[in-house]
Amino acid sequence: MDDFPKSASTTSIRPASKLVAIGLLSIVVLSIVHQVLLTRAAPDVPYMDSLRLLAQLQDWRIGLLSTLEFWGQGSAHRGFVNQAFLLANVDFFGLDIMLANRLTAVVILAVSLVLVLAWGRDVRTQDVAPSRMAKIVLALTTVAVAGLCFSWAGVELLTLDLGLPLWTKNLCFLLFFVGHAAILSGHLSSIRALQVVLAAAAPFLVLLVGMGWNYAFVGAVLALQLLAFLPRWRQEGRWLGLLPTIAVLVSFAIYIGSGQMIHAEADSARISFSTETMVLPFYALGSAFGGHEALLHGGRSRELLLGLGALLVLSGGGASLSWLRRAAPGSRLPLYLILYGGLTAVSVSIARGGDGPGAVVASRYYMDFVFLLIGVLWLAAREVATLAPSARRLPGSAVLVLLCLVASGHALTYFREWQAGPFRELIFKAMGEAMVRGVPDEASARLLQSPLDHARQGVNVMRDHRLSLFAGLPADYCRLDDVRYGAGWNGEEAQGRWTRDASELFLPKCECDFAAEVYLPGVMSAREVRVIGSDGLERRARVEPGRSSRLVLGPSVDGGRVRLLVSPTTIPSRESPGSLDARVLGIMVSDISLSCDGSPK
Repeated sequence: MDDFPKSASTTSIRPASKLVAIGLLSIVVLSIVHQVLLTRAAPDVPYMDSLRLLAQLQDWRIGLLSTLEFWGQGSAHRGFVNQAFLLANVDFFGLDIMLANRLTAVVILAVSLVLVLAWGRDVRTQDVAPSRMAKIVLALTTVAVAGLCFSWAGVELLTLDLGLPLWTKNLCFLLFFVGHAAILSGHLSSIRALQVVLAAAAPFLVLLVGMGWNYAFVGAVLALQLLAFLPRWRQEGRWLGLLPTIAVLVSFAIYIGSGQMIHAEADSARISFSTETMVLPFYALGSAFGGHEALLHGGRSRELLLGLGALLVLSGGGASLSWLRRAAPGSRLPLYLILYGGLTAVSVSIARGGDGPGAVVASRYYMDFVFLLIGVLWLAAREVATLAPSARRLPGSAVLVLLCLVASGHALTYFREWQAGPFRELIFKAMGEAMVRGVPDEASARLLQSPLDHARQGVNVMRDHRLSLFAGLPADYCRLDDVRYGAGWNGEEAQGRWTRDASELFLPKCECDFAAEVYLPGVMSAREVRVIGSDGLERRARVEPGRSSRLVLGPSVDGGRVRLLVSPTTIPSRESPGSLDARVLGIMVSDISLSCDGSPK
């Protein structure tokens, strides 16, 4: 029942050579395929949470955000791993997004390598009677263990720079699982040293790395520690495993308590404890069979994911019961993977359940759900391999069907991603153009998958510090904050500024069209407005009283000087008896924005 039986070496991992060779070859091939797909998609811009973190990083540097607030994020995702990787990228590489995405593949390679070595060693310690069925099942499972983490079913975190710290989080969790399993086995020469290392690593993992995934991580560790004490599945190192487990629990208590201290809030609108929430984990786990867009292409019902998730749970339950009936021999690492993946599916379903099944099958969660799939395949294949040859046909065929479903789903995903590569490249180019133009509108923010204010703040940081795609552009390029008011303006008011009969604006360099939101009170007469743009073109507009209008100012060239000529104007002191307001009032300008309908020239 041990991860490191006495008959095996306790100082090095020496897995079955043929299976490891198959696994290593799979890793090499899929690493190359991954880099080709990455080059084809060209994800070279930050988006989504990266923009918010950039703004927070700048606030933290200048003291507007405390270290505790920066760590806390005002949410359940408290930690420093994302911030640390972003800080390193900004300081050492000028926010090289493509480099971060390529390094993500290196971390995935490390995760796959650990899994392949652990799988090979586990098979080596099993009493396997040779047969063709066993060889096929073990070989195909090896390919799955080696390759599933590379799958582009998790495309979102393969094209987002935050994929690097999040996959690093998974690597750290996996290494802890491997080490803890080794301690519980009791058959490791350096067990005391490993005990101290894991206990010391626990606060680092829980407080800095784990973030919202801590719940699943802690649950998996605690469950395996408890299993080691149960009489039928008792392990020799059960008492030795307590120190790392207690360190994890204490760290988790601090993590939970800190949430109260910094008033961290969850999105209550998305949290769901309804009966439907009980079904959502099956949808989530079904997405481990491949990218949900690929699996549901052609109008397939979303219930396909529900069925695949149920099949995976039934397969895992059957394999686990069979293994537990045999007193749980061999490595317990696959059970860690199953528990972690399953608990993540449950927590995501609770946290995002209010948005329905579509929210829990997002590709960003694949990196965690796939651990459960790998654990199920590992346990099922091992159970088949340990059966007598005469008893292998039916369970072996069932495992082969499961492997074929997995292979089909991910092959379809790769095919779809290869087709989507050029389109993704266009999307990332459009994202870059939206950033260069200062995130002009809500449509641009939606493209960047970020709230408008976060997107603009992040882009301003990039522009100010010449980061990423702003490295070769002027600091004020398309920066709305750098719009200057020249001659002919009245003083600033809460709603904006009044022009006079002739007013000047100076716009930052930008090849997009600037626009002004203007308003005229209902008691005033209509205005005729001439806009003489910096491009030399004259644009005319009529502003009606009692409603807002939009004036196109044109792009900014040759200094960006724009003149607004308004007729007629109003002088309140002349038209309202008793008024002392002698200002000349043209139109009220409330906001300057950008409209970018085409590509920059």
